[in-house]
Amino acid sequence: MQHIILMPVGSAGDVHPFVAMALALQRRGYRVTVATNGHFQSLCERLDLPFFEIGTDEHFRSVLENSDLWKPGIKATRLILNLSLNVMRQQHDFIVDQFEPGKTAVIAGPLALGARIAQDYLSLTASQKQLAANQSHKTKFPFLGPLKAVLPEFLGGYQEKIRSSWKPGDQEQLPGDAAARGDGLPMATVQLAPCVFLSCEKPPRLPGLIMPTWLPHGIKSWIWRASDSAIDYMVLPKLNAFRAELGLKKTSRIIGRWWNSPQLILAMFPEWFGLPASDWPSQVRLTGFGLFDESDGSSLDTEILDFCEGGSHRPVVFTPGSANIHGRVFFKTSIEVCRKLGRRAIFLTRHPQQLPCSLPDHVRHFDFVPLSQLLPHCDALVYHGGIGTLSQACAAGVSHLIVKLAHDQFDNAQRIERLGLGTSLKPSQYTVRRATATLGRLLNDPLVAQRCQEIAGRFGSHDGIEEACDLFEKECL
Repeated sequence: MQHIILMPVGSAGDVHPFVAMALALQRRGYRVTVATNGHFQSLCERLDLPFFEIGTDEHFRSVLENSDLWKPGIKATRLILNLSLNVMRQQHDFIVDQFEPGKTAVIAGPLALGARIAQDYLSLTASQKQLAANQSHKTKFPFLGPLKAVLPEFLGGYQEKIRSSWKPGDQEQLPGDAAARGDGLPMATVQLAPCVFLSCEKPPRLPGLIMPTWLPHGIKSWIWRASDSAIDYMVLPKLNAFRAELGLKKTSRIIGRWWNSPQLILAMFPEWFGLPASDWPSQVRLTGFGLFDESDGSSLDTEILDFCEGGSHRPVVFTPGSANIHGRVFFKTSIEVCRKLGRRAIFLTRHPQQLPCSLPDHVRHFDFVPLSQLLPHCDALVYHGGIGTLSQACAAGVSHLIVKLAHDQFDNAQRIERLGLGTSLKPSQYTVRRATATLGRLLNDPLVAQRCQEIAGRFGSHDGIEEACDLFEKECL
């Protein structure tokens, strides 16, 4: 039985699609293991999914406590990259330990740096690994120079043969070729949002960076190379040191090139949300959104349903994101916004310390409710713009007010606005006065409501999770 290791890195929005794929692949008869942070162990156990801990729940929570995580800029980026680097070796070692040629494959998130290193390492043949080890210690053998002079045909020819066949770390060719031979590691990288593709043709909207489409191609390319260099500066010292231990040559351009598997990139969003540009990697395959929110298929809880249907208008849902514990101002402002609009609200957070000691009658708090069950009974969603939450809102046909904080949220918000599904504000703009006016206009705009229903109709019976599994079987197994 083939063993598929699923290795996400991140919050619930990053992990949920991998859990859904694990369940789908398990139904297809594969042996699966979800290898990620211990914070998600209980979820996998509830679903009877084999689990391997990569990083502790304690470490996960310590990252959440750092408010820099939700500020646009280099600090948030460094925080996330350090989280990835800290588990890089553990990721690599687990995959190598589990690897059986022709029987093991990996589906990994882009921040699973250890998975990409394992793919490069396992793509080397035994002779190439030995040569790598010899080359890493070549200064210890001064006799090799004279020996080559004495035996040019033997040693020189052998070295030339190896040199022509081996490109360690050349992710554009070697891992995919090795997987095709049956002795490498078949692997797909999952990208959940379009903003990760640093395109000159269709530049994404990133925090702190506005790149007009009219800029010359050369300038755009230079900006992306500079962005790559900034990421490389933070990542490469540790990453390349580890690669050197394994006999792999140095790599570079982590975001622009290396972190994606050269074999397959599963872009888990639909074409209407992120139409591929001509300069995206050729191995990108779109699947549609990977909808999963821990719903067990049961109906909405009676208490919640009664609240949703108990007024003249359906409520508005507010959430700053599952991993955000710094939403005190967001919730305080939202209470006043709903009071001024005469609207009822549902607050979703597993971190109630962000909420006031008591809530007014028009507001209800719940730790967790699957959005696929809740949103069809609501009028709008006010949230951070994370791709998992966004996809559920699109499927439910509700309007969006995005309070964009960092990461992919700026680009996601721009796409929602272009689609006519809602609007966005920065945290500094989310004041009682401005948020009341913005949400009020949104709730009373029939064109937005119509557009939301049109987009919801596009989901139909298409299943992005099953599509991703089909593509993975076709390209990697």
